[in-house]
Amino acid sequence: MKNTVFMGTDFYPWQPPTSRRVTEGPPQAGIGEDSHVENAIIDKNVSIGKHCRIENREGVEEAEGENYQIRDGIVVIPKNTRIPDGTVI
Repeated sequence: MKNTVFMGTDFYPWQPPTSRRVTEGPPQAGIGEDSHVENAIIDKNVSIGKHCRIENREGVEEAEGENYQIRDGIVVIPKNTRIPDGTVI
């Protein structure tokens, strides 16, 4: 996870669901197996699926996607977002 900022989470995968506070977002926050994240800001309660690549390979400066934004060349994944397995940004 090169040059990446993680904002934290309101719960952790190892906590039983009954002990968690009620929050929005995916049921399990974190980064899936074999995923690569570089030059990104990942906000709270984000779930990134398996085999994802989040790195702005094209060097885009500004963009809007369904589950992300790019600002000044940095990928931003907003709070409570779920990125499906195999996503490439």
